[in-house]
Amino acid sequence: MTEPQFYNRRRWIYAALVIAILILTALNFWSWFFVQDLEIRQLGETRRQLTSLTRLLAGQLSSNYFLDEVALPESTSPQVIAIERQLFDFKNRADIAAILLVSFDQQTYLDHRFETDDKSRSRSFPINQALFQKALQSDSTYADLRLLGEEYFLTAYAPVSNFAGEALGILIVDAPAGVFSGLTLFKGRLLAIGIGGVLLIALFGGIIILA
Repeated sequence: MTEPQFYNRRRWIYAALVIAILILTALNFWSWFFVQDLEIRQLGETRRQLTSLTRLLAGQLSSNYFLDEVALPESTSPQVIAIERQLFDFKNRADIAAILLVSFDQQTYLDHRFETDDKSRSRSFPINQALFQKALQSDSTYADLRLLGEEYFLTAYAPVSNFAGEALGILIVDAPAGVFSGLTLFKGRLLAIGIGGVLLIALFGGIIILA
């Protein structure tokens, strides 16, 4: 084999490698977009389920305790224990990480831990102020996907109202959304592999040009 033939064959080998890597990279990016679409669909469905559940729970609280009220009861009121017991029952019946009822002025916090008067954990809950106010003003339910550490949680906000339709507070339901942690990790790996493929294509392309 002459030297020109050797270099020509090497060019074809590099070209074949580039084509193979290009195909694999294209498939990888297609997979990334597929997972992205799956994540969007899953988020939409999970959000619908949680907002429906939260709206139902808020309606039960409204009809059971607040039809004739003008504000949430003070923490010293005997009614508080009954409300917090119901929040406790809600939490045990559903896959919920936390559930709390916050007054419209965010001065009163009721949660599922009816056995303790310490509400410091509830008061430190990271409330999405935009959705909190939006739920108060529009009498609708909204949900927010948030990242805490390495775990995702979906948090829903629903108004609790009296008979006149006045929002006395917001029921906040926080549910684990671990599936999004896995999808995010998978997307990150696909993206890293895709970028690596692009870099390999550039490397072999440069070798072909210089060979």
